[in-house]
Amino acid sequence: CAHLLMFIVLGILSAQSVLKTKKSQKSIKAIVFCVLIAIIGELVQLFVDGRTARIKDVLLDSIGSTIGVLLMFLYTKIQRKKYIAK
Repeated sequence: CAHLLMFIVLGILSAQSVLKTKKSQKSIKAIVFCVLIAIIGELVQLFVDGRTARIKDVLLDSIGSTIGVLLMFLYTKIQRKKYIAK
């Protein structure tokens, strides 16, 4: 749960950061960024006594960040429709 929730938040924050850019494939870039952070986090654990790097954790982190990114873009899309409708 902790991995999932933490990376949902990271996904939301990274999606917010790319929303302000005009480049295409914003969601892909935000997700790739989060997956790289997950991989780096697991690799760091290789150097800590008593900890191991696990692919399962990277997958959970990736799922969480994807959910966060999608939630942010969905929220943004809904807000734009409300703004246009006014």
